[in-house]
Amino acid sequence: MMKVLLLNGSPKGPASNSIQLANAFLQGAREKQELEIQTYDIYAMDLRDCRGCFACWNKTPGQCVIHDDMTKILKGILEADWIVYSFPLYYYSLPSRLKLVFDRQLPFRLPFMDAQNEYGGHPDRYDLSKKRWIFISTCGFYTAQGNYETVTSQLDRLYGKNGYTTIFTGEGELFRVPELKKECARYLDIVRQAGREFAGGSISEAVRRQLEEAILPRPVFERLADASWGVEPESGHIQSEAYQFTRQMAGLYNRDHYDKDRVVEFEYTDRNERYQIVLTKTDAQVKKEDFLPYTTRITTPFAVWQSIAREEIRGDEALMQHLYTVDGDFDLLLRWDDFFGTGAAHAPKGPQTNMLYFLVPWMALWIGAPVASRIGFGLISAGLALLFLLSPQLNLTKYDRLGWIVCAGLAGSLVAGVSFPLVIRLSYLGFGLCWLVSACQKVPLSAWYSMNEYGGPDAWNNPIFMKTNRILTVSWGFLYLLFFLVPALPPMVAWIAPALLGVFTLWFQKWYPTFVARGKRE
Repeated sequence: MMKVLLLNGSPKGPASNSIQLANAFLQGAREKQELEIQTYDIYAMDLRDCRGCFACWNKTPGQCVIHDDMTKILKGILEADWIVYSFPLYYYSLPSRLKLVFDRQLPFRLPFMDAQNEYGGHPDRYDLSKKRWIFISTCGFYTAQGNYETVTSQLDRLYGKNGYTTIFTGEGELFRVPELKKECARYLDIVRQAGREFAGGSISEAVRRQLEEAILPRPVFERLADASWGVEPESGHIQSEAYQFTRQMAGLYNRDHYDKDRVVEFEYTDRNERYQIVLTKTDAQVKKEDFLPYTTRITTPFAVWQSIAREEIRGDEALMQHLYTVDGDFDLLLRWDDFFGTGAAHAPKGPQTNMLYFLVPWMALWIGAPVASRIGFGLISAGLALLFLLSPQLNLTKYDRLGWIVCAGLAGSLVAGVSFPLVIRLSYLGFGLCWLVSACQKVPLSAWYSMNEYGGPDAWNNPIFMKTNRILTVSWGFLYLLFFLVPALPPMVAWIAPALLGVFTLWFQKWYPTFVARGKRE
């Protein structure tokens, strides 16, 4: 078992940003090695300044004459296998209390001059060569590069240039922003991997490069940082919480997804405050007066929108519950993550389904059967069915497979001599039941395919998306059930009715979410 001493050198104690990284690092290490961790919050301890009396050299060798909590820290360092320092960067150096801890480690040195040291110095009193020193820190700049020279210069003198390990991270203040927990979680996963590798030997260059990557792009981070102080840049006036929040939201604007100028208006009903974010090709400007005609207006309690941003509640669920309403262009909400995403890599969207795979066998049956010989059509249908069902390259849904199996069976019945009108009528029944039965499932048929445009399987958690698709799925199922029940319908109806329903589908997909977004009107 490895003994670990974790020294938290932040005045914020357990609430510090850096300690989140240190804890993640040790979580990863624990997956590879058994650790016994002793943690000390330096700012919560009784620690006094070094007097410079040198009594630990000439009167009580190796023992400090100040009786405070530094005794625990010195003892902990001597007993530990790993010593992990966690701290924020303060004015390009160490926090003052952590500097005190280094000053008070003088008992670890002998008073005699070290003639072997190029620059002079004092040799170690104890053999500390087998200990592993880890320094984990966050700073408030977009990068750690170029900002830790003062720290590394001191560490080089104490431990040698290759005698310690560092994880220095820029954009540290993001770890206290609830709205960015996903982005920070991704970075913490990399820190855990660093811990795993460290426990197994050393941190790889690949993980090192990942640790050095910014959590957010520099322009985005610096806009958020400037907005976070709650002070007007020009006047220095203190901003309201809602205005500050809106400025930070505008700071996340991703210009890469610009398609047209938009004016997003927020009416915070519980604060009696109104602001606009004007999105242009070059920037996002927040207005609190001289308002423009809006393209999208969101009327919401500030507390609700803040909870949505922090992912405490889903925005689509809040909309269904009429916790807020939307007027104007609803497309903005459907593409919210595009416009106000963080620039970080999106989570995988899952398999890309294709509705053509479901429709092809039915279309082949309805179009090919009347013009091909029974045997030829049967052989071609069987071959295509096997090709599709056995192909590992296609992301087939259960409805794709079911359609090919049913249609292959119907093609076989044609070859066996079943009349063509009966086969077509049965195909209408099979096609309609696929839709209707799926409408009773957790995920209706159309949602398997339209999810690709709404973030993948996560769209299935969106109640508006699911209700829209359930209504459409039932509509298509009833249409083809009608074809089965009324065989005397003119043949042209079998072509015109689906075309009209297709137009309705395209319209309903846009109209219904907008209708829900407008909410209940007085």
